Amino acid sequence: MTESIKSKSKKAIMWSAFDKVGAQAVSIVVGVVLARNLISPHDYGLIAMIGIFSALAGVVLDSGFSSALIRKIDCTKEDLNTVFFFNLSISLVLYSALFISAPFISAYFKQPILTPLSRVLFLTLVVNSLGIIQNAVLTKNLNYKTMASINLASLIVSSLAAIGLALLGYGVWALVWQSLSLSIVKTILVWVKGNWWPQLIFSFQSLKELFAFSSNLLVASIFGVISQNAYAMILGKFYSPNNVGYFYQATKWSDMFSSTLHLTITGATYPVFSTVQNDPELLLRTYRKTMRLTAFIVFPVLFGATLVGQSLINILLGSKWEQSGIFFQLLCFGGVLTPFIGLNCNFILVKGDSRKYLNIEIIRSILALSILLVSVHYGIMTVILGQIFVRIIHYIFVVLVFGKQVNYFWKMQIKDMFPYLALSVIMVGIAFPLRYLFHNDYVLLPMQIIVAASFYFIVNKMLDSKIMEEVVLTFKPKKN
Repeated sequence: MTESIKSKSKKAIMWSAFDKVGAQAVSIVVGVVLARNLISPHDYGLIAMIGIFSALAGVVLDSGFSSALIRKIDCTKEDLNTVFFFNLSISLVLYSALFISAPFISAYFKQPILTPLSRVLFLTLVVNSLGIIQNAVLTKNLNYKTMASINLASLIVSSLAAIGLALLGYGVWALVWQSLSLSIVKTILVWVKGNWWPQLIFSFQSLKELFAFSSNLLVASIFGVISQNAYAMILGKFYSPNNVGYFYQATKWSDMFSSTLHLTITGATYPVFSTVQNDPELLLRTYRKTMRLTAFIVFPVLFGATLVGQSLINILLGSKWEQSGIFFQLLCFGGVLTPFIGLNCNFILVKGDSRKYLNIEIIRSILALSILLVSVHYGIMTVILGQIFVRIIHYIFVVLVFGKQVNYFWKMQIKDMFPYLALSVIMVGIAFPLRYLFHNDYVLLPMQIIVAASFYFIVNKMLDSKIMEEVVLTFKPKKN
């Protein structure tokens, strides 16, 4: 890895990590305040039920163009303006369709309140369409510092709005306006800080060229969104809003660990790796090092979250959310593979093989939906176990495809990951028995974290871990 690429990767990951960790810190505080005192499981269940429609429309809105623009080395003003006006037009069409469909959505779930809720929540599509290009430009230029400040500021404003409305007794509407205000503030800030303004330019040739790559990502994302959000949609049909709320809350909190790690690493490295896509040897070395870095961070964090999950949920959310605790632990355990799946898929996209990525996503989605439709009859616990099984199969399949493409076969990948996997398993084994010594969650949680983290750090230090040394140097403040 050349020094310039190493420097870019470090800065990108550092600011991306600051962005994601800062956002999650705010989300944790706000989530605790809302879930513990102000918002009921029923209200969270209502939002989860219509989440699939927002997510699906958001994917269609972007159409994979962001990834196409980031990957394209010689991106022109025709490309940027064409995608901007195309996205804006699509957002208006999508919102109109969803506005009309709102009564049918509420009828499906037998929840009349979903009609006005969804019509307001779906406005985020139009607002988000106005900032997609600015976000893509910032990402392409690796301007993660600006992105981090924008994301954090918009999250703080929207969180304060949600808490204020919840205190005034608006219930589920506080969650709706939290999402909408987040989109509005973020869009305003990316226009102010993004250093890109639209011009009246539209090129069908540019649209056609970009769509050749992004179309496969679009279809793949549609399959992904349907399979991921189908859980809340189908559970909402079979179970009460309360049970859906427990599942939604567990998913939300587990995503704070698995998805944050996944998005931090893959999001930061995709634009960096795109710049060296024509140097196969350098690209492969970079990916192997990133794989080891990912293993060093992901395994202890997610296994650790699985270890302390029940105590964490009990302390933060209170006894009324206790049912979410075991769901959270299982989802964290299953989420261990998510960042590695994303990293392997990232490589496939960087190489420009979006068709292969599409095929993988179609297979995964069909498998996920099939298992969901069977497992839903046996309880939510079985549904989650089915999710874990799908992720294992997905990872194996992706590694086999990825290995053949770049000669980074599964044995090599396991070899790069195994030391950190083994240490993390031993770490959990050492900290787990503490639950038999400390029965108070407020004592057990910090004790398990201290013992587990100390063991992992000390052993890596004794083994002279180069990855840990680089991580420490990356986040260590530089002396003037």
